[in-house]
Amino acid sequence: ISRTPRLRAIASPDPKEYRRRIWNASIVRGGVFLGFAHGTTVLASMLTVPVAIRSLGPTTFGFWAALSSIIVVTGTLDFGLGSGIVTLVGRATGEENAQHISSLVSTAFLGLSLVGGVLAFAVTASAFLVDWRALLGGDDVGQAEALRSVALVGIAIGITMPLSLAPKVRLALHRGSENGPWIAIGSIIQVLGVLLAALLGGGLVAFVLVFAFGPVIGLVGNFASLFAVRGDQRWPGLADVRLSSLSQLSRAGIQFFVIGIAGAVAFQSDTLVVARVLGASSAAEYWITSRIFFLIVVLVGLVLVQMWPAYAEAAARADWQWVRLAFRRTLRWTLLLSSAVSLL
Repeated sequence: ISRTPRLRAIASPDPKEYRRRIWNASIVRGGVFLGFAHGTTVLASMLTVPVAIRSLGPTTFGFWAALSSIIVVTGTLDFGLGSGIVTLVGRATGEENAQHISSLVSTAFLGLSLVGGVLAFAVTASAFLVDWRALLGGDDVGQAEALRSVALVGIAIGITMPLSLAPKVRLALHRGSENGPWIAIGSIIQVLGVLLAALLGGGLVAFVLVFAFGPVIGLVGNFASLFAVRGDQRWPGLADVRLSSLSQLSRAGIQFFVIGIAGAVAFQSDTLVVARVLGASSAAEYWITSRIFFLIVVLVGLVLVQMWPAYAEAAARADWQWVRLAFRRTLRWTLLLSSAVSLL
């Protein structure tokens, strides 16, 4: 029993030491569980991508790869609400203010729902107004298939935006490890769906449906588990929405919003550029190759994202000694990890 980090933390008589051990334990658990979950995602890609290319052909698959980049890019257009919730809930946890946490969660959910609705409408409408085949170099893709695929992507964006709140809240409450199983479930659904689509001879629309909505199912389960099944968090409601909370979320998240857009442009827009200039088949080759190098960013992110709410709570408790120590350790280990993976 004494070897369990969480139980050791509970047994600690010093409140400050208790919180430090909780933070350290949550960071380790989150890194391990999310590492397995993202490992499942990588394995799912290794299994599904070859099947999808054989079934769709390189041009049609490249068209989908370019569309998938749009999903990632639009995911950053939440005006910092998702990032703000991690920072502010972590801080409110340090202040032990449960009412404020409920207000932040409800306000963020309403904001994300509105943003998701606007993005869903814009992307879906663009399916009828924009020639996506010419834009992404997918001249071999049927017009009807392209239209339905873009519309499905728009719907997936609208659903994903508010549901993404659940993983952020778990992370802010030092329970990021609980997101791992739901990520893995989404990846498994993707694999099974791709295999079924290939077996039945499905076209682009079937594969878009599987690729786009597999993770959505995992998000639905995550959201329901957090707010409905376990009931350990109040369901987001209009009664808890506060303008003051919206103001705080905006101020806390605006910098992360800018950083998120910069990251999306740096790591995702290149596939769109390749598709536009060289065609969808070249985009498929580029997308597959870039995923390998993107693993470095994912691995480092698994560590850094767990530190985020811990830093926020430690700052709220004025435990700057732990913040400085944790920052130095994080910097050292992420440098070693990224260097080692880069050499491979």
